[in-house]
Amino acid sequence: EDISGIRWQCRECPEISLCSSCYNDNQHDIDHRFCASAYPGATSVNISRRNGEKCVMARGIYPSAKVVDSQDDTPVDVSTAGTVTEHAEDEDKDQRCTVAVTWPDKGTKLHRLGHKGEVNIKC
Repeated sequence: EDISGIRWQCRECPEISLCSSCYNDNQHDIDHRFCASAYPGATSVNISRRNGEKCVMARGIYPSAKVVDSQDDTPVDVSTAGTVTEHAEDEDKDQRCTVAVTWPDKGTKLHRLGHKGEVNIKC
């Protein structure tokens, strides 16, 4: 099955793989342990059971999100923030790891989003 983004594999039910949305919506038993993979072939990270754990709201990078260049250490100037327009395909055709961002002064460019541990933008 095709899953975009992190793959959440149940360690107790090998046939169960979830996308982040389904994992966070508790679409499988929260007493089960999972492992998470950022992309195919990545080293999996073991995740403990979620039952009884605190739940917090996370904000991701999605179309219309305002972002800044994470390589730039200068203070954030909201007027220079870019807007994510879409998840896009990069040269490796790996749609999960790239977003198109429209910048007020640079036009639209593709940016890595967690591909093999590298991030070029942040919210």
